[in-house]
Amino acid sequence: MNPSPFISFPIFENFVELVCAFSTRQGGVSHKPFDSLNLGMRTGDKLENVQKNRRIFFNALDINADKIAYTDQVHSAHVKLVQKATLYKRTDALVFSGRDIFLTVLTADCFPIFIYAPRFDTIAIIHAGWRGVVNGIIENTLEKIRTYFKINPMYYLVAIGPGMQSECFEVKEDVYRNIPDRFIYPHISPEHKYLDLHALILEKLLFRGVLRENIYSSELCTKCESHLFYSYRRDGLQSGRMMGIIGLRK
Repeated sequence: MNPSPFISFPIFENFVELVCAFSTRQGGVSHKPFDSLNLGMRTGDKLENVQKNRRIFFNALDINADKIAYTDQVHSAHVKLVQKATLYKRTDALVFSGRDIFLTVLTADCFPIFIYAPRFDTIAIIHAGWRGVVNGIIENTLEKIRTYFKINPMYYLVAIGPGMQSECFEVKEDVYRNIPDRFIYPHISPEHKYLDLHALILEKLLFRGVLRENIYSSELCTKCESHLFYSYRRDGLQSGRMMGIIGLRK
């Protein structure tokens, strides 16, 4: 069996018109240390390999590459409303209502969050690192959907994709002093603590009105699952990137 270039999420499996996937590091053409399906352009990998990897990924999902909306991620709380397939600069979340445009984010430990409102053909995607989450990227995205499309959060279906889970997320005081204590856990080192960023994301979604039964959480850890995922915390500058994607077919 050939290695799969992506994983999908059970919460969306009944919606045949919806494309929602998160790439793995398997099935591409990049050489070590970026082996093999690196989708990040600014990683030090050969550009031609990344371009071919993206074609492999998009072809596996039966998506045209000219239908993609990209984010120029800066670990911000900025959200952009998508009107066409292009690069949206200085933003970490995209919102779109309609079909035939596919929203993407790149990650290598941060959590990708996928949002779909089935009755309204509305989608969103979030690049959720600790800075963005603390500064309001989740709240801002949900507010953008509510403001522009008047959709109650109880109608959202949400998937939280793979990211660095709490057992691996070591942080120092410059990070954990920004986080409520209930999401911080002791570490063997006095200089470090563990952060449960996934739990913080979940709480923010629930507080804003998303129903718990409408949220799927992947338990996969990008740092632990080295055969499946890239991890910046694990591999540093030699880390590739995964891509999360969501969109509705025309």
